[in-house]
Amino acid sequence: MSEDSDLNHNSNEAIPNQDLDQSEGFEDVDLNQNGVDNTENGTAEVEATVPEHSSEVDTDLPAESTEITTETSTNDVEPEVNHHPNGSNGTPTIDVTPSELDAADQSIDSQSIDIPARHVSGNELPSRRQSSVSFHSNATVDNTQIFKKVFEFILEAKETKKNQELKDSIQKALDSLNNEASKDPYIIFNALQATCEKSASNDLKAKAVDLFAKLFDYAQFDDHNDKADLTEKSVYVISSCFDGEGTDPELELQVVRALMHSILLMPCHGAPLLKAVRQIYNVFIFSLSARNQSVAQGILTQVIGAIFQRITDSAAFKNRVNKSSSNTGLSLKTASKEKLEEPESENLEKLTLKNLEKFNDELEDSDRVDAANQANERDEDLVVKDAFLIFRAMCKISVKPIDETADMRSHSVRSKLLSLHIIHTILKEHIDIFLSHDVVIFSTKEGEQTRLINAIKQHVCLALSRNAASSLAPVFELSLEIFWIIISNLRSEFKREIPVFLDEIYFPVGEMKTSTPHQKRYLLSVIEKLCNDSRCIIEFYLNYDCDTSMPNICEKIIDYLTRLSLARIEVTPTQKLAYRENKRNEISVYDVSKIANLTSSTMTSKAPEPEIYSLFPLEYALKMTAINCSVAFLRSLYSWAHKGINGTSLGTRVTPTISQNGSRVVLTRDRSGTLDSTSSTLNNSRNTSFVNNSEPQSTDSDIPEQFESLKLRKKTLLEGIRQFNQKAKKGIAFFLDKGFIENDEPSSIAKFLLVTDGLDKAVIGEYLGEVNEKNVATMHAFVDQMEFAQTDFVDAMRKFLQSFRLPGEGQKIDRFMLKFAERYVLGNPDVFANADSAYVLAYSVILLNTDLHSPQIKNRMSFDYFIKNNAGIDDGKDLPVEFLQKIYDEIQSNEIKLLSEQHAALLAGDANIVPASSGGLFGTRDFNREAYIHASKEMSNKTETLVIGLGKKLSSHSTSGGFYTASHVDHVKSIFDTLWMSILATLTPPFKEFEEDDITKTCLEGIKLSIRIASMFDLEYARASFIGALVQFSNLNNYQEMKAKNVEAIHILLEVAVTDGDQLGSAWSHVLTSISQLERLQLIAQGIDQESIPDVSTAKLVNRGSSDSSARPSTSNFFSSFTAQTTASQAASIKFHNQQLSPYVAHLLTKTELGVAIDRVFTNSANLSGEAIVAFVKALSEVAMEEIESSGQSNNPRTFALQKVVDICYYNMKRIRLEWSQLWAILGETFNEVGCHSSTSISFFAVDSLRQLSMKFLEIDELSHFKFQKEFLKPFGHIIVHNGSLEVKDLVLECINNMILARATQIKSGWKTIFEVLTAAAKENKESLVMKSYKMANWINKEYIAEVRAQESFTELVRCFTTLAKNERFQRVSLLSLDVLSRLVNHIAQYSFTETDNGGVARIADKSELLDKLWFPVLEGFVDIIMKGDELEVRSRALVYLFEVINQYGGYFELNFWDRVCKELLFPIFEVLNEHWELSIDESNDKLSVWLSTTLIQALHSMIKLFGTFFDALKHLLDRFLELIVSCICQENDTIAKIGRECLSILILKSCTEFDGNHWSLINVAFAELFELTTATELFTLDPLRRHREEITVNGDNNAAPDALNEPLTPRRDGPEERAIISRKQSAIVVKSVLQLLLIQTLSELFEKPEFYKTIPYQSLLRLAFLLLQSYQFAKRFNDDYDLRVRLWNAGVIERLPNLLKQESSSSAVFINVMFKMYCDDNKANQLAKQVIMESVIPLCNSITERYADLEENGNQKSIATWKPVIVEIFQGYIELDDGDFLTYSPAMYSLTLKLFSKSMSSELRGAIKVFLTRVGEEFIENKD
Repeated sequence: MSEDSDLNHNSNEAIPNQDLDQSEGFEDVDLNQNGVDNTENGTAEVEATVPEHSSEVDTDLPAESTEITTETSTNDVEPEVNHHPNGSNGTPTIDVTPSELDAADQSIDSQSIDIPARHVSGNELPSRRQSSVSFHSNATVDNTQIFKKVFEFILEAKETKKNQELKDSIQKALDSLNNEASKDPYIIFNALQATCEKSASNDLKAKAVDLFAKLFDYAQFDDHNDKADLTEKSVYVISSCFDGEGTDPELELQVVRALMHSILLMPCHGAPLLKAVRQIYNVFIFSLSARNQSVAQGILTQVIGAIFQRITDSAAFKNRVNKSSSNTGLSLKTASKEKLEEPESENLEKLTLKNLEKFNDELEDSDRVDAANQANERDEDLVVKDAFLIFRAMCKISVKPIDETADMRSHSVRSKLLSLHIIHTILKEHIDIFLSHDVVIFSTKEGEQTRLINAIKQHVCLALSRNAASSLAPVFELSLEIFWIIISNLRSEFKREIPVFLDEIYFPVGEMKTSTPHQKRYLLSVIEKLCNDSRCIIEFYLNYDCDTSMPNICEKIIDYLTRLSLARIEVTPTQKLAYRENKRNEISVYDVSKIANLTSSTMTSKAPEPEIYSLFPLEYALKMTAINCSVAFLRSLYSWAHKGINGTSLGTRVTPTISQNGSRVVLTRDRSGTLDSTSSTLNNSRNTSFVNNSEPQSTDSDIPEQFESLKLRKKTLLEGIRQFNQKAKKGIAFFLDKGFIENDEPSSIAKFLLVTDGLDKAVIGEYLGEVNEKNVATMHAFVDQMEFAQTDFVDAMRKFLQSFRLPGEGQKIDRFMLKFAERYVLGNPDVFANADSAYVLAYSVILLNTDLHSPQIKNRMSFDYFIKNNAGIDDGKDLPVEFLQKIYDEIQSNEIKLLSEQHAALLAGDANIVPASSGGLFGTRDFNREAYIHASKEMSNKTETLVIGLGKKLSSHSTSGGFYTASHVDHVKSIFDTLWMSILATLTPPFKEFEEDDITKTCLEGIKLSIRIASMFDLEYARASFIGALVQFSNLNNYQEMKAKNVEAIHILLEVAVTDGDQLGSAWSHVLTSISQLERLQLIAQGIDQESIPDVSTAKLVNRGSSDSSARPSTSNFFSSFTAQTTASQAASIKFHNQQLSPYVAHLLTKTELGVAIDRVFTNSANLSGEAIVAFVKALSEVAMEEIESSGQSNNPRTFALQKVVDICYYNMKRIRLEWSQLWAILGETFNEVGCHSSTSISFFAVDSLRQLSMKFLEIDELSHFKFQKEFLKPFGHIIVHNGSLEVKDLVLECINNMILARATQIKSGWKTIFEVLTAAAKENKESLVMKSYKMANWINKEYIAEVRAQESFTELVRCFTTLAKNERFQRVSLLSLDVLSRLVNHIAQYSFTETDNGGVARIADKSELLDKLWFPVLEGFVDIIMKGDELEVRSRALVYLFEVINQYGGYFELNFWDRVCKELLFPIFEVLNEHWELSIDESNDKLSVWLSTTLIQALHSMIKLFGTFFDALKHLLDRFLELIVSCICQENDTIAKIGRECLSILILKSCTEFDGNHWSLINVAFAELFELTTATELFTLDPLRRHREEITVNGDNNAAPDALNEPLTPRRDGPEERAIISRKQSAIVVKSVLQLLLIQTLSELFEKPEFYKTIPYQSLLRLAFLLLQSYQFAKRFNDDYDLRVRLWNAGVIERLPNLLKQESSSSAVFINVMFKMYCDDNKANQLAKQVIMESVIPLCNSITERYADLEENGNQKSIATWKPVIVEIFQGYIELDDGDFLTYSPAMYSLTLKLFSKSMSSELRGAIKVFLTRVGEEFIENKD
């Protein structure tokens, strides 16, 4: 009979017996619900067929232990229970000595008992075998006296005498024993067999069975085949002596004892072994003696343990273990980077209910069982096959269904408990056997072998699935303990099964309302074990939470714990106390370590319930345990991370070491320092990856980055599922975008919807049912991926409708049914005539399903009506009635509905339970229990289906799709980052809710561990959140409500600050703020008034409240105190001021331990890393400022944190300079801010602290070129500049003075900052500060100038004196400082140059460096005083000093230095002149006016003089000098302009002899620029007519009539800005005209200077002359345009009628003069040049003479007088012409000369004409003659 039929057999029917070789699980013992044997006479009949197989064997069995015996006694004394002699923990055994066995033999009553013979045909040997056997091998029996005595006793029995056959057999045995040559054990066996089979006396049977045991002890065989054959027959004979419940107790003991001996001492394997174990099992079940039950249970456990121990002790196993390190690989997945990918859905199908139903491995399992039953001594895996048979049998028994309400003492319940107990014992005590890859079963198939764990996996899973959800507490506990062994030791082998049990059974049990309190708590106890196993947690995360095909186990566990911990529970103090007193008590109702706890006498009729659940609410216990679990979870993570980071490498595999007794696997570190898994917190986990493998494996199998990528992808997938379940289209788009769906093709989308778990079935249905073309195509592809071939119609519909929820709209349903019909007919073409038939029937089935099961429908559809609905649908024909009847019945009995929804409703308690009959009139029903039993059956069935489906998918050699083992520490980061929010939610509310110490400590430990983990991996947000929670726990802001737990939180906060300071980062701000508040509370606790100690955290709110109240107008009256409403800020202020600290808390706060803990935080700062100390100091500085700000204007401000700032500076004094520089960047800013505080007391504290620190720092020697002294002294400079208090400034100077006095020799780079401080003091208005600054600077100059110069601080020293000199308020100090500067010049001159013997000067050192570092600062100081000094005398002296120094030492300056001096110092003096025409004497700016009229002019003269003095050094700067002069000339300030003109002449005349061609070119350019800039072009641009025309053009009227352009102009009304511009241009006209005349005059004067004229080249001179010609032409053009002049006059541009007569006449006169002068100078002009001169000057002369001759004397006297000198110059020039030129050009002039005689002439003019005419006469008359 198959196992399925056996499991589903009706309990009221007798079960046919099986042959032994077909027996799989002791099926001959079938127990009904009441535990009564179903056989006719109340006994268990056994039909045995001895397999026919060869008895030959080549090798001996391994030596077995002979210490395992049992006492057989007639006394009602319980046997002594001891532990297994080989050291197996927890395995109960019965140890009896041989002497006790002999005593037992003597105790047997010698009287015979006449019991009628009973025919037991089923237990007899087969008829084809002889009842008596004999062998020809040499076999003997020792110690024959024992046998003789018993046989003689049997022979004398009355019953024997009556049975001749029996008598003959006994006599024959005696004869053999008396014959020394015989002693044949086979003859003895025949006699014993005859006694057992023929005798009806229990006494005789007992003695015979006892002799069987002795026969096993004393028989000796030469042939092991004979021994095995004898053993086999003996087992069947002995087993036949047990007849069930009616068996004599003493006979039962002898049977058990003999069977034990047959197993332990004889070669009992295969079917005989199974028979022997089964019969011992039957004795335990059916014996009516509690003692015998206990003995049977102990012996059964011991025997089974010995069977499994044989595997470990076998030589073959040991050899394999020794060789495994070199030739055996792991079954675990060791993926490389490329291979670490998500499992493909095609290879490993997602677990579903349906895929289990397809599984049918009975044939393979049956073959394996047959091979095991027929195993012999030649089988290499003999002991493994025995173990497999036993384990499988126990599993088969454990899956027998029982009535959940049955009596606990019933056979069925005890049988189930014993089988589960044995399964648990085997797994626990022999786990290394199942872990080993070498324990295999060889199949009858060629070359195939199966690991033992893979052979029994399916049976274990089925056993669990049938029992895990049991409502019986002992069954539930045992199942859960077995599951825990799987989790802790076999998780790699059960990778895919573990989440099935968790998701389908255990998590639902924990959530169900109907599950018992004991179940929930016991489940939580196992979860606590899991949380304590760090390796297990991490490997669960890697293999489940990072795998998209697996559920998030870790997340589910934490979420479950969070829900439990957040549950609100009403609990009394008494109940809390009861929980604490009993929480350590064992919560289990079944102790697996006790041997006799399953006997009928020790068990109660009902399942026991722990009494403790009546003492306190279960929810409270769950809540407390959940908190402990969460903390254990954190503890495990921290343990793993801590060992990985601190001295232990997790990057390599752990290697195993098997202990000598072989009973446990010990994990040790390999030589590379790998983590020892067993040392994890409460870690009892073992794993296949560590068994039989001594070589470290690849460490990249669990690369954290790849798992983080997988986890991220899984999160993305879950996010997509969430979006899809909200809106399908949005989800599909998301999946496409993220690559979860390959492309937008309907087939790809359909495949994804079909295989992806978590998608809402209803949303899938709605999406596929849309009328959109793409949705329809997707629906078709969706259905096309389903296979309905060879499937019943209703089953096909069930499968179809399980993949989505059918929409409610008829048209959508119609489309689904059409496609389903098409697909079904395609796979089943012979069922319907066409697809229309399937379509109509499918629609009809949907209607039938709704009609029969909808609660809204009262009149159900009948079968006849159903037939009527489907009449003629099969292409006009009717479908077979039987076919429709089957459909109707199936729908009626089993509604088509979504199993997932049904299952969820069942677990939620929403499913309807069919009411059962009441237990009677007064009977009561436990509806909760009934609901749970119903739900548990559903869960078990679903789990069984899923597990069997897994077995179908995975081959016996598979490792469940690959299991990743943990080796890296970084996995902790990923786990914690994923779960920390839930953990925080778990720990925070309980701390606030409960006051008990244990809860407080647990929560605080969890917070501490979380902070440490977050700190280890720099998870800043998590770290800040947990520290924030810890700060909140301290309750420092609301100290009136502080309790002991809050003080404990403070201790934890301080501990974290010390131990994890390196990783706190920005969280230091919270920690140090809390310490500041704590220090305040300590002061309050000591009796100080809290009003005088402001609180950092609440001061802002309080201050705001007070400001609000002060801002509100006062309208108080008598009634206002009763009617006024208090604002939130006012309420906070009142509460703050009225808080009182409880005496108990005050006592806790003032304890020394707390003060020491606070100090340790700051002293430990010296041990912080460089990065951590920066964060610490930054946070401390912020707190210090907050304290000060909270103090307001208090006379006693809080400076606790500020004092700690000073302290940590001392603590960290030994840090390297690199770290100190970073620290001081923060501390310096803090001292800057504090030192400038409005409260002088705070400022004084800051300055004094700075002084102390500076003194300390200066003790440390500073190497050259380092600047740390400069940096840490900078706050002094900042304070003296930005603090307005004169007292503070004076204190700063005193501090600096003291430092110089005490540490001058150690000051190096600090000199710079010292001078900066003195410079700042030099700017003050108080004379005492300025004078103190001067004295200190002068003292330094006298005493320490060498040190200052060596530290390159000379520039700062000069700058200090410069600043002093510029302070206009104290002239005396300014002049003294200026004198010091002048003396500094002498000092640096002596340092730079030394006099030689011959009076010369020798330069020393590096000249360039000296000039730049010493000379330049001094010169710069003088220039600074010149430019910015307020006192005229000081500026004048500085200017004198400056040019004296330059003139005195300029000869030693290098050219580069000259360039720098000129460009950076001298020329910038005149920057005010850079803008032309912008500088004017502003009466409102007296300082500038004075500076311009004095200093600037003096400086300009000195500059020009300097150029001449150092021409060689400065000649390349001529262009800059000329630019300077041009800028001076082109100013509205006529004084400066005239000085500039003068300087121009001086520069040219003084250096013209040194000029080369380039220089003259620059001179030409400068004059050209001057003439251009001084040309009054505004005379034309301001023409009103021109402006009128421009306006017409701008307005767009380009075609205006000429009359419009010439019409009379109307006066303009310009705005203020335009008028201002015009006014400036009017002024410019005058200034430019005047300057143009000055330039003409300058050129005239230069031309008259012989040195100038001689040195200037001809071309340069010619260019200058043409500038005069251009000036003449411009003036002439303007003078000739009379209308323009009138318009300008009329427009008010010029007050009088303008003209440029003087410019026109003077420029022409100078031009004519210089041209004729060049003409006459043969050195300047050759013949060609003369020709050029004539061409340019003769036309001009003729034109001027002609215009002059045309002038009327009346009215033009001014013009005549003006032009007369020009006419004279013309005639004088003509006289100097060469003869040829005179002859050429004089006739024209002669004609013009005659016109002049009509006018009155001056003597000069007449003289000139006279000379001209004389020359004419000479040339034309005399020469003619």
